[in-house]
Amino acid sequence: MGAYVKGKGTETEPYVINSVAGIKQLFTTDANKGIYAVLACDVEMSESDRIVYSDLPNPIVFTLDCLGHKLKILTTNTSTAYGMGGFDCNFTIKNGEVTFDRANTYARLFESGRLTVVNVILYSNRSTNSANTIKFINSISKFVADSTTGSSNSFSIGVTVSGLTRVDTLSNPYDPAIYSSFDKSIWVVDGNSYPRLIPRTIPYITQFWAVKGIVKVGGVPAKRRITAHHPVDFYLISETESNEVDGAYSIDCGGYTDHVYVIHSDKYGNKFSANKSYVVGDVIHPSSPNGYRYVCGIAGISASTAPADWPINSALVSGGASFDPKPVYSPCAHMVTPVLYDSVTGLPV
Repeated sequence: MGAYVKGKGTETEPYVINSVAGIKQLFTTDANKGIYAVLACDVEMSESDRIVYSDLPNPIVFTLDCLGHKLKILTTNTSTAYGMGGFDCNFTIKNGEVTFDRANTYARLFESGRLTVVNVILYSNRSTNSANTIKFINSISKFVADSTTGSSNSFSIGVTVSGLTRVDTLSNPYDPAIYSSFDKSIWVVDGNSYPRLIPRTIPYITQFWAVKGIVKVGGVPAKRRITAHHPVDFYLISETESNEVDGAYSIDCGGYTDHVYVIHSDKYGNKFSANKSYVVGDVIHPSSPNGYRYVCGIAGISASTAPADWPINSALVSGGASFDPKPVYSPCAHMVTPVLYDSVTGLPV
């Protein structure tokens, strides 16, 4: 789950984002996974947070519901003329005040694929591409000056499109009659300003039941697998890992408010496989347990035969892969009661 607060990435159980780290994970590591995410609060990137074009995967496929909050995305690209172009964009952003800010002089924000924008106030310091790149539904837009150069480039869509009101081109952009199709349960349209989005508070999004703790082995913080189970049938509710630096963890318990079992254990991995491509972090163990598991430290393809010996004081080398021996410690089980936390502050409600 990484930097997300909770969720499973589906429309019914979306990932909840309350930080710049969560947004960067969505736009980079998870951008091509087709997940559904929501904002629990305003999230605005700073200069040091800019997303580099080369960090973007191909394709970009996800849905982000801002729930009426503000989102500021800062990108930079020094090799081509496009901010999120040259690959397949097919993602949706809705219900938010969204700013796209480019750091350099290249012109376009999007080049290929499709971005769907629904109920959004869109600010940008760069033009977009043609109408088949962005589909607008009940949205407004306004060009903003470049944050780094102060340039006065005009915001453009390429051609006239439906579903988007360009407020910077209107003589009276506050006129409610212009926005008659806007959903008044989502927008405030009162003639006193541009239409404004109504931030929505949804208990599932803003609050979550969880167990938090710290894992130590021999008094030292440790990275271990953390699982939460139903107390009757031992059904797996969710799982996560404790932080290697301080041993801290937070495990989402979904809708469970009564007692749950929380178990700390070591990842034991799988038995050795010949001629397999192993990556750093993969875990294997011998057919006959020796009290150790072996964590891949150097990626590579394993040998064609299983290791004859499984050393415990040095690395296990098999073909081009190398594995470090780690002791397997006893699992610990606790029956605890989840606590209701605030998604934004992380504090108990």
